[in-house]
Amino acid sequence: MQDGSMALRQEVGTGGMSVDPTGPAPGPLSLVTAPLAPDEAAATIRPGRSFLELDRVDIRLLALLIVLAFALRMLSPVTPGGIGTIATPLTRGSCQTVPPAGKTACGFVFDEVYFPVDALKDLYDLDYFDPEPPLTKLLIAPSIAAFGFNALGWRFTSAVSGSLFVGLLYLIGRRLRRERFLGLTAALFVCLDGLAFVESRTGVIDMIAVLFAGALYYLLLLHWAARTRTQWLSTLYMLAIVGGLALSAKVTALPPLAILAGLSTVRWMHARRFWSMAGIALLVGGTCLALFKPLDGLLAGAVGLLLLLWGERYLYPGWLRLARKTGGKGVGTAGMLWRAAAGRRALLHYAAALVVVGVMFAVTYSRYLTIGHVLYSFTGCTEKAGVMGKSFTTAVPMMTLGAVRLPNPVGGLVNIYWQIWSTFSYQVAECQPHPYASAWYTWPVLLHPVLYYYQSFAGGKVGMVTNMGNPALWWPAIPALLACGWLAFSGRLRWQAGAFLLACASLAVAILSFHAGERPPLVSVRVNVGLGFHLALIGIFVTGALLLFYTAQRGNFVPGFISLGFLVGWIMWAPGNAARVLFLYHMLDALPFMALGLAYILSLMRKADIPWFGSRRLSLAGPAYGMVVLVVVGFLFFYPIWTGIPQTVANENLRVWFQTWLYGSY
Repeated sequence: MQDGSMALRQEVGTGGMSVDPTGPAPGPLSLVTAPLAPDEAAATIRPGRSFLELDRVDIRLLALLIVLAFALRMLSPVTPGGIGTIATPLTRGSCQTVPPAGKTACGFVFDEVYFPVDALKDLYDLDYFDPEPPLTKLLIAPSIAAFGFNALGWRFTSAVSGSLFVGLLYLIGRRLRRERFLGLTAALFVCLDGLAFVESRTGVIDMIAVLFAGALYYLLLLHWAARTRTQWLSTLYMLAIVGGLALSAKVTALPPLAILAGLSTVRWMHARRFWSMAGIALLVGGTCLALFKPLDGLLAGAVGLLLLLWGERYLYPGWLRLARKTGGKGVGTAGMLWRAAAGRRALLHYAAALVVVGVMFAVTYSRYLTIGHVLYSFTGCTEKAGVMGKSFTTAVPMMTLGAVRLPNPVGGLVNIYWQIWSTFSYQVAECQPHPYASAWYTWPVLLHPVLYYYQSFAGGKVGMVTNMGNPALWWPAIPALLACGWLAFSGRLRWQAGAFLLACASLAVAILSFHAGERPPLVSVRVNVGLGFHLALIGIFVTGALLLFYTAQRGNFVPGFISLGFLVGWIMWAPGNAARVLFLYHMLDALPFMALGLAYILSLMRKADIPWFGSRRLSLAGPAYGMVVLVVVGFLFFYPIWTGIPQTVANENLRVWFQTWLYGSY
C-alpha cells in the first residue's frame, strides 16, 4: 500500500470489477496497487484527528448548540414577568413519602413518582423493584445528592442528557454529509422539538437512554468509515463499551445495534469466506440455543449447515448476481478497505466485542448487587387489579475464602439473571390501560400525546405541560421520510418501485389490522391483531432487509441510513403494543431520524430548482429555509403548553387543536 491509494479486486467482483467465479478461492481480499478513481476519493485513509472530519468551526457550532439547548431546558419558562428555572413550573404536582422515613416530597409529574424515588433509594441503600435496568437511576442519583431531593435535583440529569443529545445530532448529520447544513438543521430541529424538550425537563429515564442510543449511532458511522486497523478496532470496541451501557439504560440500544449488525453483515457478504464462517457461527449458536429452545436451535443449526455446505459455491455467486440485477454498486473501495482493515481475525474481535458488551452491562449492576432485593414472578394480570404474582428474595452475593468474605461473581451473575427474568415476566404480564396511552401508528401524526401536568390558577388561567412534538417538524417529516425511502431504493426503476410499494403496503396493512383489533377507549390493551398484522410485519422485515442491502451497496447511504433508523426505531414497538399500553415518548427512538430526514430533504432542496415561466427556473432554497423558520415559529407558538405557563383558556384553545391533545381518550 503506498500513499493510501489502492484499488481492490475480489475473487468474484461487482460493479465493473473482474469476474472469475471458476478460479481458486483465495483469501477474502487480494490487493492490486493502482490509483484511486475520482469518485473513490472519500475512501482514502485519513489518520488521526482528520478521521473525525471536524474543524474549529464544527467545535464552536457544537458547543453553541449544546449551550443553547441547555439554556432553554434549564432557564424556562421565559415570560414577560421574568425567567424561570427547570424547577419552577410544576411545583404543585403530586406528593408522596420518600426516604428517609417520614419525609414528604412534592412536585412530581407522570413517572417522576418512580425513577427519582428509586435513585434516592440507591443513595440510602434501600431495595426497590423497577422493570428497567439500573444505570439511568444511578445517573440521576448524583444530581439528587448535589442539589437535594427536589425538582432541580431529579431533573438535572435529563436536562444535561437532552442538551448533549442535540450536540450528537450535529455530529451525526456532519458525519453523514460533509456540508454543515444537515447536521446544524437536524440538531436545531431536535433542540426545538416539544417531545425532546419536555422529556429533557422531566425526571424520567427516556432522555438518558436515548443519549446512549445516539452515541451508538455516531460510533456506528465512525466504524463504518474505518479505513485502518486502528480505526476499525478502536471504533468496534468503543461500540461494545457504549452498547453495554446503553443496554443497561433501556432497550433503546437495540435499534442501533441491530442496524450495525445488519450493515456489517451485508458488507461481509461480498467476501466469499463470509458464507462458511457465518455457517459455523450459526451452527455453534444453534447448538447453544437448543439447550433452552430446541426448535429455534435446530432451525438456526440447519441454516448454518446450509451456509457451510453450499454458501461459497452457490449462494455467494447468486448474491452477486442479485446485487447487479438490482442496480447495486457493490461495497466499493470504501467497503473493501473496511474489510481489509478488519483483517482475518475479524470474527474473533466480534466475539470479544460481544464479551465486552456483556461485561459492561454486568458492571452497571455493581451497585444493585450490594443490596438484597425482593423480586417477583408475575403470573397474571387484570385490567382493574394490575399484575399479580409471587415474590422471592435475592441476597447480596458473597462467598467466604478462609476467614475473608469476598464478592461472589457467579452469585452476582445469578442475581442479574433473576432481575432480568423478573423484569421480563412483568413486561409480559402487564395489561392495565392508561388514559394517555396511544397506539404506535398514531405517534408520527401526534394524535395522542401525554398530558404531564394540568393546573388551574386564580383569574381563570390554566397551565399545562404536554409531551406533544412540534407539529412544524413532525408533520413535514412524514413526506420527507417517504422521499428518503424512495431515494434509498435508488437503482433500477422496477426494483425501486417494487421495494417502495412493498414498504408502503406493509405499513398500511399493519396499521389497518392493528386498528381493527383495538378496543377503545382502553387503548392498545390486548389487541387482537389477527393474521394480517403478522403478515404485514413480515413485509416490513423484508423492507428492512432490502434497506440494509441498498444502504450497504453504496447506492444512497444517507437516505438509506435515515430510513433504517426511523423504521427500526418506530416499528420495534408495534408487536409489543399489541400486548400492553405504550406512550408517545417511545417515539424518542425515531425522533432523531425524523429530524435528519427533514433536514436531508431540505439540504437537497436548497441546491435545487424547478422550471418556471419560459426559460426561467425557480430556486427551492427559499422554501427550504422557510421550513427551518417554520420549526422555530412552531417552538415559540407551542412553548406555553410545553412549559406550564399560566394562560387564559382562550390562549390554551388556540394551541390545543384536537381533543386528543388534552383529554385521555379517543
